[in-house]
Amino acid sequence: MGVETTFLILGGIIVAGFFSQLFFQKTKIPDVILLLLLGVLMGPVFGVVQAEPLVPMMAFIGALALIILTFDGGLNLNFFKVLTELSKATIFTLLIFTLSTLATAAFATIVLEWQFIHGLLLGVVIGGSSAGIVLPIMQQLTTSEEAKTILKLESVISDALCVVGAITILQIIASDALNISEALHGLSSNFSIAVVIAMIFGLVWIGALRQFYGKSLGYLLTLAVVFLLYGFVEYVGGNGVIAALVFGVILGNAGEIAQMLRMQGDFLIDRSIKAFQTEVSFFVKTFFFVYLGLIFNLDALNSTTVIVSFGIVAALLFARYVGVKIFTDLNKSLEDSRIILTSMFPRGLAAAVLASLPFTQGIHLEGFADIVFLVIILTNVVATIGAFIYERSRPPEEEKPEAEKPKEKKTEKKTEKKPK
Repeated sequence: MGVETTFLILGGIIVAGFFSQLFFQKTKIPDVILLLLLGVLMGPVFGVVQAEPLVPMMAFIGALALIILTFDGGLNLNFFKVLTELSKATIFTLLIFTLSTLATAAFATIVLEWQFIHGLLLGVVIGGSSAGIVLPIMQQLTTSEEAKTILKLESVISDALCVVGAITILQIIASDALNISEALHGLSSNFSIAVVIAMIFGLVWIGALRQFYGKSLGYLLTLAVVFLLYGFVEYVGGNGVIAALVFGVILGNAGEIAQMLRMQGDFLIDRSIKAFQTEVSFFVKTFFFVYLGLIFNLDALNSTTVIVSFGIVAALLFARYVGVKIFTDLNKSLEDSRIILTSMFPRGLAAAVLASLPFTQGIHLEGFADIVFLVIILTNVVATIGAFIYERSRPPEEEKPEAEKPKEKKTEKKTEKKPK
């Protein structure tokens, strides 16, 4: 492929990403599925781009997308709402993740006749929703802030659970031993290391950014700190994804956090940082989803794999429905968001990366990777349909009071000014 052809393709993908976002605003159909379809058409179907050279880049591209999109999600989270909803989100995530993992393991054991531990491995690989997909979609939906926060936090926490869970089960398979206490200890230390280091980085950096307010290169240096933070946390045994989220939350709420800690001075983050982050997130999101479509293996579409994948997605959807029903019965404020809470379970980056782990560890499970990739596609389709139905079901009357309020304020201001 020539240089000029490469730039034509890159430019075309960016334009397609822009118009797919406009398409979502008009139709309420998330752009994720359109970008995935574009990748499938460009790669496996028409062969415009050869997928073979791209597959080895999955680990790097996936990690980059996850860092950028998770950091962006943190920047746009309200700190006090995160504190309020964190316990709810953790309970919700653990409930849904456990039910999803067990449902998948049961399906694989009964239908595929795998050993239960192997079914459990498949369950944890596809047990959590993808932060790289949920965060951009929730940014565009008009659901309640409580539901948005819970789904965003769920996607980030479950991504980490997938990674830690898969590695733990692989270690159990390799050692032929089950040590639950060690697994739980590893998970808790994984999270706590990430949170503590990210908080230190965040508090130091909001102070340093005061020197760059109104100046250039502030965003570039911030992005460099995010990369350094991710790499350092992963190196010392923490979870880089959680660290990127916490760092983003601290920067996005710098003023409120500084007041809470009684730090003197103005700690507002330059608007240009959030503006640049929006552009970069759009760029990364667009290429990540197209990339997933490019590397999809059409040869996996045999009848057995397709039927099994549909069955697993049905099991995941049922497990999630049960979990959401239990959770919303205990949290009445979320009853109106049941559709979006149930359907928003797209699998993505973590599942795609973890799909190859059994093979690299010498564990040969027929169709493992193919099933995972088909589940990624199918769960994204379900999430798209669910988001579309939810947006269309919203009563138009909900928007009218908000639209009328500014007019009332303007008339009040005018009447106040006339006497003066």
